[in-house]
Amino acid sequence: MNLDGFVKAKKKYDIARVQYVTVKHQDYLAPFDLKNAPKSKLEKNTRMLLEEIGNVTMYQKAMNSLGLNTEVLPISGISKEVIQKAQAILKEIGYKVEEDQEISKQGFKADIDALQAVRDKISDLSSRYYELIPLARYKNQIAPPLNNMNLLK
Repeated sequence: MNLDGFVKAKKKYDIARVQYVTVKHQDYLAPFDLKNAPKSKLEKNTRMLLEEIGNVTMYQKAMNSLGLNTEVLPISGISKEVIQKAQAILKEIGYKVEEDQEISKQGFKADIDALQAVRDKISDLSSRYYELIPLARYKNQIAPPLNNMNLLK
């Protein structure tokens, strides 16, 4: 199947280019066995810093607190390019949310077509963001558009 010629239709699904990884994050995020390791010769503060950096539980809690679905997007699936694309999309959504707020301030005098176009763009950009960074909390439901600044934080 040739996916390079695919053209996305408006308000339809898009192709998510996913790189499947056969290694689960549990396999390469295993806690160190510090009790059976040789005694460290490092300074106490340096040793404590390295123990904190190597703390697997900390990474797992951080990923869960961010709502990252590690089954759909394991750590190894997050590339620098994906993160940069996601950040650029969030920045663009921020501009569109500000534009939405400015149009909405006009009340009944607001250009409804312009407002609808901005909101459609916010929905489209939100979908693109979720394609790059799937979140666990939206695993079984439709993810809402990122249509206010609080959601962008």
